[in-house]
Amino acid sequence: MQRPWLLFGVGLLCMALTAELAAADVILTIGGGNRVDFVDLNGQIKLYPVAHPTTFIKLKLARLEEVNATGSVEQAVTNFQADSFTWTGPKLELVNGANATAVAMSKLMNSQTNTTFGITALVFHEDGRAAYGPSGEINVSPRAVKFTLHIEKWPFLSPFNKLRLVAEVLYIGGDAGASGQSTQLSSGETRYAFGPGAIDVQAKSINDHAFMKAHSKLTTLGTAQAVEWMFSSFVSTLEYDATLRLFEAEEADDPSAAATSITRASLTVLSAMALAALLASKPAL
Repeated sequence: MQRPWLLFGVGLLCMALTAELAAADVILTIGGGNRVDFVDLNGQIKLYPVAHPTTFIKLKLARLEEVNATGSVEQAVTNFQADSFTWTGPKLELVNGANATAVAMSKLMNSQTNTTFGITALVFHEDGRAAYGPSGEINVSPRAVKFTLHIEKWPFLSPFNKLRLVAEVLYIGGDAGASGQSTQLSSGETRYAFGPGAIDVQAKSINDHAFMKAHSKLTTLGTAQAVEWMFSSFVSTLEYDATLRLFEAEEADDPSAAATSITRASLTVLSAMALAALLASKPAL
């Protein structure tokens, strides 16, 4: 005899947990032995080796503000540092012939002006190339996280003002002596080193579909290290690419293995569904 009341209860549990997936953190385990956590709070991106999870580099959104020529803040997103975003995905994509996994988030920051802020992250499973702007291209190594900022319809108070974005960088492990150093790469990018990894940043942003000079520098937020970007004003859209990487990636048994992806909540849903199937198959006592 089946147990309809039990199946109904487990079914409700599955529905509740499935609804929770929309707000769940997204985790990618990459074929090279690294893992990426996309955390809703602060729009965090954390990259670390599976075998050594206490060694990591993590990026956290901290400030988004409009500044004038003297550096004074004229308007800003309130509580941006404490904001929560919803990562969606993962989604497998073919980018210029290379396999990659995409994870994205986007949020309406101002309903009156329709100002939105978003990030699209690509994790390549192999050496890849990603288009950048009307004529640019970025080489991306496997297991690194290339992320693109998308900002739309920021209501600039003056076309001469700039938009400042600050992201806190946390890390454990690696060469502490090299942390906070910058290196100019042959590609034109600047590399900021932090412990076991680095952030490679572009010298140009894409403002209203045209290249514009973008400035970046190392800074601090309290006792934490951070990267600051300064973007010229735009009318409609701003896009900007950067790459988060580890210096030493764990070797994989199969270097060509595709990334696998899970969410924390999905494991619970699958467990509940398996429990329901098991109980439904057994007769009542």
